Amino acid sequence: MGGGIQLPRLGAAGTRNASLITATLAVSFGVWSPVPVIAQQIDGVALTKCLTANAAGEHLAAMKRMIVAAINDDSEALETASTTYGIAIIDTAVTNCGIREMQLLDPAFKDAVGRYGQKLGEKVITDAFAKIGQ
Repeated sequence: MGGGIQLPRLGAAGTRNASLITATLAVSFGVWSPVPVIAQQIDGVALTKCLTANAAGEHLAAMKRMIVAAINDDSEALETASTTYGIAIIDTAVTNCGIREMQLLDPAFKDAVGRYGQKLGEKVITDAFAKIGQ
């Protein structure tokens, strides 16, 4: 892990989580070929908004576990929390945001999930500082 995730760099954490989600998808769905040209394009901004609008407590809890694991340099807990987070995000994207399995490997999906992860991480940090009175 090389020192863990630095909290001010949540953008990098969101990208790392999006990459982990993409890798998990490749294994989970057995999809190793590129997305066909005929696949519908993903509107990344709309997907980020949809994920935000459908944010589940499960997303927030998993993000909190990822941040704590990163702070504690606990790579096993971080991997577990990231996988849980990824599965929850995929479920929301497919169930509520109209994403199809073939679109899960699209770079626009990865980007949208990264932006959502960054927003969610910022919320966790903001809420934590509010609780300690800062």
